[in-house]
Amino acid sequence: MERFEVHAFGAVAGSVALYPRAVALEAPLGRVVTEPKSSMELPVYIDTGATQVSPHGAHLRLVGMGVRTVTFLGVYVYVAALYVDEKAITAAKPAWAAGNLDLEAQVRTWIEEGTACAVRVMPVRSTDFSHLRDGLLRTIQTRAKEARLPGSAYTLDDAGEVTFSHNVQDLKKLFPRSKVTRGQTLDLVVEKTQSGSYVLTLQYNGKTLGHVESAPAPSRAFTVPTGLLLAYMGEKPDISAPLRASVIAGLQQGLP
Repeated sequence: MERFEVHAFGAVAGSVALYPRAVALEAPLGRVVTEPKSSMELPVYIDTGATQVSPHGAHLRLVGMGVRTVTFLGVYVYVAALYVDEKAITAAKPAWAAGNLDLEAQVRTWIEEGTACAVRVMPVRSTDFSHLRDGLLRTIQTRAKEARLPGSAYTLDDAGEVTFSHNVQDLKKLFPRSKVTRGQTLDLVVEKTQSGSYVLTLQYNGKTLGHVESAPAPSRAFTVPTGLLLAYMGEKPDISAPLRASVIAGLQQGLP
């Protein structure tokens, strides 16, 4: 939900005070926005396909978007965008307007509270599923390595290691052997079940490729579904600084 601010001014003891009043207006359901570096268009709203948690899918709102760049070549690989249930975005915006909070912690809280979240990946140039798969697997392995370190924000115990190993193999099997052309969509939808497990649903152009489900896990436990999605919001590995900046701007200032 977009917020347009109407400002009133008043003078007190020679100073000018600013009193913002927010007016909330819904974005048109069919509107698209353009990611400036790639010139690729993304919808403001998406309806995911059916998942194990949401049989009728989920209606999610764009929060921010940005390119993934191969640094040493300066080549844009794909556009990534974060989509979240609009009610959760609206509830979080007042706290973000008051200051710069921890983005990864915010998205983690949404997921742990049962809010559906998704990262949409759209290749800027033609590639194949094996490249996308290998990149995602490297990302989840990097995040798992961090989770094993003392003092990490996440925990990965012996039981978690067993589930992690199985889930990595499950993730590998979801990718078909085919090409992915520019503008096609790969959605990583993450949801929490009533039993406390986390489910990653991989969807290609709206068609479900499969699921990866963790064991029931306590708060801050490392899992493949949450670890993969949250990697886009963190700095290790640094997937896309433009994406993080855009999401923060969406929460603090105004949604795309």
